[in-house]
Amino acid sequence: MDTIRRWWRQPDHYEWLSVYLESQQLRWPLQLIMATTVTALGFVPLLLLWTPAVPNDWPTYLIAISATLLCWSMTVAWLIRWPSRRVSRIFALLSALCVSAANLTILDPQHGLLACAIFSAIGGLVAFTQNSPFLALVLAIGTATAVICGVRVAMMGDTALALSELLLILASILTVPMMGQVLVQLLGADAVNSDVDVLTGLHNRRGFYRAVAHRAGRIVRGRGILGLVMVDL
Repeated sequence: MDTIRRWWRQPDHYEWLSVYLESQQLRWPLQLIMATTVTALGFVPLLLLWTPAVPNDWPTYLIAISATLLCWSMTVAWLIRWPSRRVSRIFALLSALCVSAANLTILDPQHGLLACAIFSAIGGLVAFTQNSPFLALVLAIGTATAVICGVRVAMMGDTALALSELLLILASILTVPMMGQVLVQLLGADAVNSDVDVLTGLHNRRGFYRAVAHRAGRIVRGRGILGLVMVDL
């Protein structure tokens, strides 16, 4: 229980990760990768409208168009700037809900079950950027969706196939994000500690440079004013 409690209460490393990526000049390449990915994913709901495997009714069109608009709004957001923690959470939660709605209402149960594998990608992104309670929420949405689709497949007659596919999907949904978060927490804790002086708890030279560069960049983009006070002890 103590291990679970520590895992639940551990903070995320979103700010550290943002600062580190910026210091390594990797934020813009990652923004381009994410923008390209969500742009491509935006075409998926539209393409599903052309297949006879999905119902031809207004809820289907509403979900498909909403999912496409969400993806393309994310594209614009990724191209404009690195998202804040709050924006990242909103996009991740909306993505999980759209995928769940599509799998439960649009797709055939077996196709919907297989499509639940996308939750591993959403959960992986959340694991690298958000805290444990939010990751648990996203994984709960993915797990519930997969279980419902698996039960519906089993009700069609092939219980063994439904169970085997469900176990494979659950393994991908749960294992990849959880392992990713463990890795980020370990590396993040070491990286954060490497920027702090052990005796005083203050930034060392490297941590100081990173913190000032990050804050100065935010102020310059916001056209604010930066004040710097130096104290010689």
